[in-house]
Amino acid sequence: MTAKPECVSDMLHDLQHDLAAVLSERGEIHLDASHSAKLVKRVKEMSVSARNLENAWSQAEWNRRALEDGLKLLSSLHVQHIETHKSALQVLHLMRKDDAKPGCVILPFPQKPKPPSGPSFPPGGHAA
Repeated sequence: MTAKPECVSDMLHDLQHDLAAVLSERGEIHLDASHSAKLVKRVKEMSVSARNLENAWSQAEWNRRALEDGLKLLSSLHVQHIETHKSALQVLHLMRKDDAKPGCVILPFPQKPKPPSGPSFPPGGHAA
């Protein structure tokens, strides 16, 4: 933002002060070419400053609304995450053996049974 919030009011105050000085000095406001050009230039500066101020305010308002929307979204995602986490913990609890530590989220893989060794399975692994 190029204009301070008080800039437009300062410009209006200066313009009012200058016009009041001309009015008190001459009793009327009659603008010659140079004074007219100066007045038009100052009004244009105030217009530009007012537009910059409005744009900055709009941007701040958009950012505020976006922040609110983002916080609402995060809040809803957080609730969904908690519900999903609860469901996962319930599944893990059902899969645990009774001797597992409570509160632990680590579930070991089930052990694969070893093949039996016997006459049909020689120790070298090759049949004769």
